[in-house]
Amino acid sequence: MTDDELKALVASNAQAIIALIDRQRESDERLNRIEKICESNAKAVTAWGNRTEEIAIEIEESTTASRANLNRKIDTVAMGLQGLIRERRDDWAQFREQQAQQREAFDQRFTVLIEDARADRKTATQHHTEAIQRIDEALARGDRDRALNESEHRAFRETFQTVLAEVARIWQRLAS
Repeated sequence: MTDDELKALVASNAQAIIALIDRQRESDERLNRIEKICESNAKAVTAWGNRTEEIAIEIEESTTASRANLNRKIDTVAMGLQGLIRERRDDWAQFREQQAQQREAFDQRFTVLIEDARADRKTATQHHTEAIQRIDEALARGDRDRALNESEHRAFRETFQTVLAEVARIWQRLAS
């Protein structure tokens, strides 16, 4: 393999890594927006709880049992939402950690491949063929890792959408 071909291969791999980093940044930005929405929803639930308490005080004489029941339901919903938000944050933190580990492993494999390619350049043609095969395998693993990562992210989004739908259903039930 010539120096130009090696440089082209390294440049191509570098572009792929940059694209992966950009996608990670976009995913982080999306998560931050989702977290802000969740926090806003939690504040809205808290505000709704405060308003419910005011209403309960006004009608306390005639609806003591109803008020206590409604407060329990609001507390349950708020705790449920807080639990869901914590779970999603934990899931996202684990997802990000896995992505970082995968990226680090990919970077390490890439570095090893570059070092192997430089060593192979000084050896026979057989070594060149083996290095190319390892690079192809690493790229294939990277593609599989990226596909798995995208699948996990898609599953996370679907789960989060389900959570938001459940929150909307609870809101409707509380509003009725």
